[in-house]
Amino acid sequence: MYKMLVLDFDDTLLRDDLTIAEKTIHALIEAEKKGIIIVFCSGRPSDSMIQVIKTLDFVHENDYFVAFNGSLIRNLKGDILSYYSIKDDELRKLVDIGRKYKVNVQLYDKDYVIVETYNDRISRYDQLSGLRAKVVDSLDAFNESTKVLYNNNNYEVLEALHNEVQSAFGNQFNIFYSKSEFLEILNSKTNKGIAVEYLAKRNNIRRDEIIAIGDSFNDLEMIEYAGLGVAMKNGREEVKKIANYITEHTNNEDGVAEVIEKFILT
Repeated sequence: MYKMLVLDFDDTLLRDDLTIAEKTIHALIEAEKKGIIIVFCSGRPSDSMIQVIKTLDFVHENDYFVAFNGSLIRNLKGDILSYYSIKDDELRKLVDIGRKYKVNVQLYDKDYVIVETYNDRISRYDQLSGLRAKVVDSLDAFNESTKVLYNNNNYEVLEALHNEVQSAFGNQFNIFYSKSEFLEILNSKTNKGIAVEYLAKRNNIRRDEIIAIGDSFNDLEMIEYAGLGVAMKNGREEVKKIANYITEHTNNEDGVAEVIEKFILT
């Protein structure tokens, strides 16, 4: 019997218009009635996640959300359970590498996006996240960031940047693409899989009692960790290869509801 349901946000729980379908909401309500702990797990900042979660009146204060791809874990009462960041010299070096490649560098505190310049790339990110970025004179003034995100629509540039970060720091960070245009850097002590493992142990839940659903590279670790790792039909092929189950429906066709009905409600 499953006891925990872990849900990625974008391209999984959310439709392309960034809403949640009524059928999916109904399925989540029925899962809650069966005592399932729901964990919302996203690369988004926490404020962006809370905006969505607040629209779901049924969620329990003992449910959880994981923001910044695992760097911040909170319960819905607002308590911070776990937090990791990037600091000081390492942070400054990452900012300088981003400047070298002339990409948009985004820093984060626990709730906000911080940038030096507001442009079309940042505007698109704001639309996806539901937040307005905070523009500052210089990122050099910051000694800590929950994560670093390089935002650019040229994949070859991001790959060159990726290689330089890897060469400079080795395994000091978790480095991955959340989307083809977003290259993210996290503290090496965290990712979505580590966050799910933390919450499972906190609630005395075994791996085989967990369902995790996602679509992209930042979901790989949590899908591998869960007893039932699910890839969305619209997900990346790399994710589908390691999943136990691939949905028959996309995020726009109630793929999450499909999983709940098939594995939890029947």
